[in-house]
Amino acid sequence: MRTLVLLSLIGLTACGPKGGGVESAAGGNSTTEQPSDDGGSATNANPETPAAPTSGTVAKLDGTQYERINEAVRLLDPSKASHDPNGAKTILSQVITNDPSIAVAHLNMGVAKHQLGDLAGARSSYMSAGDLDRSLSQVQLYMGRLQEQAGRPDLALAQYKAAVEKSPDDILLREALVGGLVQAGEIDEAIRAAKAALQVNTQSVSLYNSLGLAYIEKGDYALARFVYEKARNTVAGADDSALIHANLGRVLRMQDDLPNARFHLTKAVELDDKYLPGLVHLSDLYMEDRNYGDAVKLLEKAKELDARNFWVVLNLGIAYRGTGQFDKAQAEYEAAMKLEPENPAPYFNLGILEGDHRKEYAKGMKALQTYIDMGGDQSGRAAEYIDALDKEKKRADRRREREEARKKAEQEAAERQKLLDEEGGGEPAPEGGGDPAPEEGGGEPAPEGGDQ
Repeated sequence: MRTLVLLSLIGLTACGPKGGGVESAAGGNSTTEQPSDDGGSATNANPETPAAPTSGTVAKLDGTQYERINEAVRLLDPSKASHDPNGAKTILSQVITNDPSIAVAHLNMGVAKHQLGDLAGARSSYMSAGDLDRSLSQVQLYMGRLQEQAGRPDLALAQYKAAVEKSPDDILLREALVGGLVQAGEIDEAIRAAKAALQVNTQSVSLYNSLGLAYIEKGDYALARFVYEKARNTVAGADDSALIHANLGRVLRMQDDLPNARFHLTKAVELDDKYLPGLVHLSDLYMEDRNYGDAVKLLEKAKELDARNFWVVLNLGIAYRGTGQFDKAQAEYEAAMKLEPENPAPYFNLGILEGDHRKEYAKGMKALQTYIDMGGDQSGRAAEYIDALDKEKKRADRRREREEARKKAEQEAAERQKLLDEEGGGEPAPEGGGDPAPEEGGGEPAPEGGDQ
């Protein structure tokens, strides 16, 4: 028998800043500008939690321990319906109680705690695993992930660098290092590290992905496209990777090759409809085409994956507005305000919603002024909107005043006519109208049915 080894990683998503960015299996963020309003999109695969790793010395494991650890590993695989980190934690606790010297048991206990969000506990278990078996390179990898989740990418990067020097053949550490360098903006070093890593393993989808992202950051879209196309043609599994198709689609979009961009982004979503970058970038294309209905479907799914992603929430509001669902749009803008109170972008979009669509000009101008006061990037454009809304408000006010004057005049005319009718002399006209009845002594009435 052999120990089950699953070293795939599951990405967590987080909000990213507005502007150019990356998506990386080893960590990163991405944003794309929303074409119509002050918005954008951000998708991160940073930081990542380990899925189900085991490795290290297993010679001292008896059959029962071996089976129990592998049972826990199966429960730690998030791609399976059996995923149950709490169940894995229970099993591993029993193994560690029976024999606290098994390094891989501590390592997987760290994974279970990591997946459950117990970062302090995960750190303790990883350190225990490393103390018991210093050959476990995964310890350094996951400790780096913890640093990323703690908001210390600089410490994570230092950890990856030191770990690669110690274990230069560990491709997962090299992938993490390259992704961390891209995220840190150390692009030239990332390119050098990626090329060096590809000398170790030419079949790493993650390395090709990160190398392409590095070229995107340099603005060299032709080289980025070459890297992704080479990966699809030469790396096993790359053409079935949502990650590769999503970033290739992103590059093609930057090159204004929109038909092929749409093809690859659609392919990415078909391959993995839970891969946030694919969902977001394809929704961006739909929104550029004013296809808000399809954008809503993708962004609702993206929000299910990461309800705290500011740009996903904001763009969903824009898409709702495009489909005429104004109340839902406002709710998403307000949710975005709570997620990032210092970000002015929701106020810009709220201003458009109130002013352009609801015709609540005063509310629209107030929201846009708030955007300007907060230092929004498109303050000049917001000021133009305010001027346009002010003019429209004045025209609407004049129309309303004329309408009110017309209604008032009609009401006064009706009241005067009523008074005239009430004050008029003689008997009222017979029902149905016609001439007044003849006075007494007047001629004979016309015979029934005849002429007068």
